[in-house]
Amino acid sequence: MGRKRWRPQHMRLFFVGAFFVVAWVAIGVKLVFVQGVQAQTLDDQARDQRLRTITLEADRGTIYDRDGRELALTIEATTVYANPQEISEPGLTAAALSGLLGRPVGELQADLERDSSFVYLARKLLRDEADAIRALDLDGVHFVAEPKRVYPSGNLAAQVLGFVGSENDGLEGIEHFYEDILTGEPGQLVFERSGRGRVIPQGEYEVRDAVRGQDLALTIDGELQFFAQQEALGTLEETGAEAVHIVVLDVTTFEVLAMASAPTFDPNNIGSNADLFRNRVVTDTFEPGSTQKLITVAAAIEEGIVTPDKVFEVADNIQVFDREYFDFSEHETGDMTVAEIVSQSSNVGTILVWQELGDELLYRYLQGFGLGTYSGIDFPGEVPGVLQPVEKWCDS
Repeated sequence: MGRKRWRPQHMRLFFVGAFFVVAWVAIGVKLVFVQGVQAQTLDDQARDQRLRTITLEADRGTIYDRDGRELALTIEATTVYANPQEISEPGLTAAALSGLLGRPVGELQADLERDSSFVYLARKLLRDEADAIRALDLDGVHFVAEPKRVYPSGNLAAQVLGFVGSENDGLEGIEHFYEDILTGEPGQLVFERSGRGRVIPQGEYEVRDAVRGQDLALTIDGELQFFAQQEALGTLEETGAEAVHIVVLDVTTFEVLAMASAPTFDPNNIGSNADLFRNRVVTDTFEPGSTQKLITVAAAIEEGIVTPDKVFEVADNIQVFDREYFDFSEHETGDMTVAEIVSQSSNVGTILVWQELGDELLYRYLQGFGLGTYSGIDFPGEVPGVLQPVEKWCDS
């Protein structure tokens, strides 16, 4: 018998059949790859698309004065946010919220029309403000509790305390210096949402509570701080000075009992004048002025060069090389003891003591009292001051 010959139609059927076999094999391989090899990866990707994670801020620790008065504390506030996917009429919603939030209608409407499922409308509102918005019962507008930093005594010790930012992080002062201690550990809220951005009731929902920060007690005495600030403000107004600073120390422990500055600011509403934020007592360099008289006299007494009862003939002016110095008020030339030179803050009398002490000994004692070095105070941005070596001092 002769071999069966292939006809054209048989060839077409063969190739069509072979194509389908190859296609089904390819589909099968793809299914195995997707449902087997890539199954976990694809499942994780789908899960990540459904999950929403919100950070829960931790309450900052409270800052107290030395007597336990609260200088800075954290209260519960309410943040308002929206899910634009749930809002059918953003213009009407924006109009309803504008007056309560103090934001222009157009700005709010733009937020509510975003291609997003989460947008902040207002951060850290007080209870009455949030309740007024809740009463509107608007679709797509939601609320979440957030900690809010408040300073119950207003501007009391403002330059010392500093303030926090919108994310509750310390930006100035003690709030910044002790950030790691005060800040605590943030928590986390994880929930599952649909493709339209709606929360899935039976979906994944997990809360990890935030851990509160540690409290901090300062050496500041609230009452002394208040009176120091009143004096600083009164002196500022009386003299027309650019600024006034007052520091009160415990002479036995060197603790800072008050550190006041005028003008000042309210850390609850900091404003825009950043110059007021600086605690210039710590961050700036000043000439010591008459306080240096104490060092000069103390050095001379310690070295046995003078005693408190030693008498100097003190005029109201003195020539030192090419400069003339005066006492604060005119007076007749007369005898003054070292104790009187100090109590009356006599410039001329102190110069007479210095002339007996000499530059080298004075320099040694200036170093010993810490001029030109860091004090080690727990505050950011401290400067050490400037103490030039003796060879750089001018003749006068």
